[in-house]
Amino acid sequence: MDLSDDIVIQPVIEVQFPPVVKIVGVGGCGGNVAQHVYDLGLKEVSFAVCNTDRKALRDSTVPVKVQLGDGLGAGGDPEIGLLVAERSAEDIRHLFDDDPQMAFITAGLGKGTGTGAGPYVAQVAKSCEILSVGFVCLPPDIEGERKMKLAMRGLEQMRKSADVVIVVDTQRIFDLYTELTIEEAFKKADDIMADAAKAMVDIVTKSGRMTIDMADVRTALRNGGDVVMAYGRASGENRVQEALSNALNSPLLLQPKLSGAKDMLLNVMTSAEGSLYAKELKSIENYLREKQGVDRSTNLILGYMLDETLGDDVSVTIVATGLRPVIRDRVTLDMETNSSPMDSSSVSSDPHPETFWNLGDMTDEEMRTPAYDRAGRKRI
Repeated sequence: MDLSDDIVIQPVIEVQFPPVVKIVGVGGCGGNVAQHVYDLGLKEVSFAVCNTDRKALRDSTVPVKVQLGDGLGAGGDPEIGLLVAERSAEDIRHLFDDDPQMAFITAGLGKGTGTGAGPYVAQVAKSCEILSVGFVCLPPDIEGERKMKLAMRGLEQMRKSADVVIVVDTQRIFDLYTELTIEEAFKKADDIMADAAKAMVDIVTKSGRMTIDMADVRTALRNGGDVVMAYGRASGENRVQEALSNALNSPLLLQPKLSGAKDMLLNVMTSAEGSLYAKELKSIENYLREKQGVDRSTNLILGYMLDETLGDDVSVTIVATGLRPVIRDRVTLDMETNSSPMDSSSVSSDPHPETFWNLGDMTDEEMRTPAYDRAGRKRI
């Protein structure tokens, strides 16, 4: 008898894990950001785009697409953006069938689709018990005060809808990089999103002596409000200080210091060969306490992990919640006013107008009522 007859060869079963992060681009700006990160080929990240503009969907190579409305756009009206998102509620919910642990909802604020539909998509993700991160871009000065007012009200709605919000001010990018082309300047904003997504994937997938798991991330970010996310990398004798400086002194950040942070994830990564020294860990603490004003009441979750691609470099990722970013002090906005977002010159006498802007204050019955019936708008 051949001994091989007794050998049972088990088939190799490839275990499929859900993606760690899903990036959903909403509207033109949000779709461009999602496309940029998709082109980087990050592992353990899935992608989708939603838009009212079918031309933009046609041109996108992101594999999963949802057309909102008739495909002719939202006409710069956030309420239309919300209406068509509500009508596509099931399609939007199915975007999260792959069960990601975290969803980045990217959107440009100030126009129709991103401002109206972006917070709705974030709300759907959160309702699926997915950690929902709004990643939003504010319009440049050239688009005028009305667009900025719409953007700020959209930002407030995103704050209600998502667990945390990351804000990028496009005008600040234009001010800093005056010699860049418009395309290159916008790519700077896209790169911030890419760094944020990669950093979060690394935090929850890399291993090391001190790991940060998804439960830690949820503890820090769940209902955390505005979030500051910074990433830096450096080598050499003072690599830790330089990495921290590169991360936290970036002129693109809207929060000058981390003092007052409620929760903070601090993840340090090196290769095994370029391992972190105890004195370097102490220098990180000194930097945060003395230069950034982080006190001991902040819930600081520390991770130290290995990434052999780093060589002699060290990388530092900081995610801090409970901070409100400084947004263009030259822009005067009264966020307590009841001005209609559709007409910045009018003021409503109703303290709770039935519009997109106070969606978070609605009753369950009102939430079940389509927006076009609530607002008296025509069905589109």
